[in-house]
Amino acid sequence: MKNIVGLLWIILKIGLLVAYGQVMEQIDGFVYDDSTGTPLSGVEVVISELNEGTVTDANGRFVLKGINSGTFEIVFSHIGYRKKSVFVTVLPDRTVTLNIGLKRRFINFPSVVKVGKGGILAERISNQVIVIKNDGSAESLVELLARDSRIVVRKDVAGNSVVQIAGSSPEHVLVLVDGQPISDSKKGYVSLDVIPVELIEHVEVVSGGASALSGSDAIGGVVNIVTKSRTKELLTASLLFGSYGLNRQSFSYSPVQKWLDFIVGFSSERARNDFLYRNQFGEWVKRDNNQRSILNLFVKVNMKGSKGEVASLFSFSRGVYGSPGSIYSPSKGAKNEVSSFISNIAFCSGNVSLKTSYSSFLNHYMSDGGMYPPMNTKYRISNCNILVESKLEKERFGLGMRTGLKLERMNSRDLLRAAFSMGNHERNN
Repeated sequence: MKNIVGLLWIILKIGLLVAYGQVMEQIDGFVYDDSTGTPLSGVEVVISELNEGTVTDANGRFVLKGINSGTFEIVFSHIGYRKKSVFVTVLPDRTVTLNIGLKRRFINFPSVVKVGKGGILAERISNQVIVIKNDGSAESLVELLARDSRIVVRKDVAGNSVVQIAGSSPEHVLVLVDGQPISDSKKGYVSLDVIPVELIEHVEVVSGGASALSGSDAIGGVVNIVTKSRTKELLTASLLFGSYGLNRQSFSYSPVQKWLDFIVGFSSERARNDFLYRNQFGEWVKRDNNQRSILNLFVKVNMKGSKGEVASLFSFSRGVYGSPGSIYSPSKGAKNEVSSFISNIAFCSGNVSLKTSYSSFLNHYMSDGGMYPPMNTKYRISNCNILVESKLEKERFGLGMRTGLKLERMNSRDLLRAAFSMGNHERNN
């Protein structure tokens, strides 16, 4: 009898030890709007070093289970809000509870829309935000965007890139980098090659009725490119050689400072594309005037101080493309130059902010003649925006004042023979 009781006691102790050992550490919490206290649903909660993550539910709550003991960085991100990271120490058999408030991100949208709780409607809108994560396998931003079947990135005959979502018009799709616009509002032109793909954390895609909340420029959708939150200095460089004279270089650098968020990226590409083909006479000939030369520069600088914050973004892109014509009627002297420059600067101090933006897109087509008359034409679109905002937000009400200036300019010129063609035209708004 004593042996049986002793055996049962040993089995009971083993069961208790096993049950105790199965208690897993976890992190839970609540995420809310820092200014209104409203719960935020759909917030991404990620521990990148453990490759673990989740999203908040309709009540703004989240749970991360099975987390090992240690100190980890948790990143909270949501479209329209500033990304926030906190360091958390997880102890054995303990639950860590967090309360995280996210501040709204300053985005230069044409209008301000106040959205309240809406039950089913709010749930439907949150479901229309799709996140494309960068797992490191994509070689370019265009390749990363292609993972969403609704997104189409195409180039027109002049080499300008535009983005479409589910068949929408390019001028109605707003493209952002960390909430700052980089697309042209008139034609939808955007230079996607200027952003180093290794600096991208994920891409947020908003479509349907939710995108209309971002203004008339975004009724076709919003693509927000979110850069990585770094804890270590980042330095990358690459060099690629390929057939037909392909030569591609890229460089990116981002230091880590508490008061400074700085990113610089540079890339260039050259290619002859002089492949062989059979002409209409069955002869093997080399494809001439099919070369391309591309240069991209991207700079982002954000500075935070005790009295305010400055956020700025600059990008420059220039590409020269040969225009070889058809294989049966080649054009040996025609080429097209495409260039863009974008500048966004925002100052914020307390409840007052000043935002300025400038963008310019140029097409320059040149041909020395041949079978057709020579041409030398330029087409440029420029936009300049200045916006001043003042906000007063209390627990039960909010008051805002906004004033701004917007200038648009479209210019087309024939540099060779203006009197015999389209001439020189200019329009200012």
